[in-house]
Amino acid sequence: MVLPGPAQTAVVVNSYSNEFVRAIGAGDRVVGVDRASLDRLPYLDLSEDQVIAEGLDQLNYEAIAKMRPDVVILPRNAVWQEALEQLSAFDIPVVIATAWDTEVVDATLTLLGQVFGVEDGAQAVLDFRAEIAELLEERLVDVEPVPMYFETVEPYLTTLPGSGFHAMIEAAGGTNIFDDASGETPRRS
Repeated sequence: MVLPGPAQTAVVVNSYSNEFVRAIGAGDRVVGVDRASLDRLPYLDLSEDQVIAEGLDQLNYEAIAKMRPDVVILPRNAVWQEALEQLSAFDIPVVIATAWDTEVVDATLTLLGQVFGVEDGAQAVLDFRAEIAELLEERLVDVEPVPMYFETVEPYLTTLPGSGFHAMIEAAGGTNIFDDASGETPRRS
């Protein structure tokens, strides 16, 4: 399915994606969000009646269809395959944009700029990000990486190589103390 033009209304699932959409200048086009976005981002002026998902795997397709958004934006760790199938019956396109992964931030910002037709806004954020990355690179050139333990909002739940948070640790000049972990539960003899 192809977007006929810049999205004027969107359902955006994921708080990081909602922050990106606001940063590029399209926040006023968001008509539906997930519960985490509502809870984590009070400054976005979202309301309870905009919640169409309790989590990344619990989308209310009826509520989305009733809103008739131009597009639904989901991260790659959401149920996007299911969403594609469910929303195709309503001719609602789905875009996969993963804002929480440092390694694809530039591509995500560029994509969101195209989806909403605000390429200049996306470029402004990309330029700001590049400025920060340059400064980090400069200041970390002779700094020994610091071993780090990163804990998510869930107690004792950390990040492993291949995740967005692992990439953030490395981008900030650190090393994840679980750098060599596989994520598999060890077998007991």
